[in-house]
Amino acid sequence: MTTKSLYLNNLELKLFWFLLLSISLVSFFYIYLINSSIINLALREDYEEEMSYLETEVTDLVSEYMSLANQVDYEQALAFGFTDDASQITFAVRGEPAVILTLGTDEI
Repeated sequence: MTTKSLYLNNLELKLFWFLLLSISLVSFFYIYLINSSIINLALREDYEEEMSYLETEVTDLVSEYMSLANQVDYEQALAFGFTDDASQITFAVRGEPAVILTLGTDEI
């Protein structure tokens, strides 16, 4: 009879340590995930601030580009080496397809 009682106490002790370990692991992962969320939130705020700064820089560069593009006239373009020959302009070339898909037959 004492053996059975000892066995039950041993089972209860194992169950106690298992539950304690489980609660410890869950608590650790909970704290880790909360910490990770807070860090990611702070990083996101930093990235949003940097993104707004870069958007401002891009806007300034576009406005500068537009003002410089309006200052170029025909004589400056010729001085930079541009030509007024419209016969050599090619916008698109349409050719034969390079790959043909067949469905297992030799007929096209």
